[in-house]
Amino acid sequence: MALIPMNVEQLRREGIKNNQKKRNAEKAFEAQVQALSRHSVGGLYDIREIKKSAELKQTRNFLDGEQAEEELQMLLSRFGLHGFDAQVMEFVKTISGQEPTSYTTRKTAEFIDSVLTEYSVKNDIKID
Repeated sequence: MALIPMNVEQLRREGIKNNQKKRNAEKAFEAQVQALSRHSVGGLYDIREIKKSAELKQTRNFLDGEQAEEELQMLLSRFGLHGFDAQVMEFVKTISGQEPTSYTTRKTAEFIDSVLTEYSVKNDIKID
């Protein structure tokens, strides 16, 4: 195999041609990415679909501490224990040794609900 010497003009043309091929390949790749971004690709890890999903919204609601406190307040007000939520939150903080999270607040509310419901059933107390 013999090397054919090229002059400067031939090298320049060859370089321009290679650069143009590289640009075309990059443009084709960008077009392919844009085409895939316009619609659902149906993959398991499609971030756009995950952000739109109802499950993500439910998870965010479940992890929201303020919403858990509101649910606790509604539960306590159903049993006529208005203003008792601060004591419950202090109890959760004492027991867990940390600030109440949405999980600990909800679990405590479930426990209080079951205890108060059982008490009201055994003593024939009507709850609104």
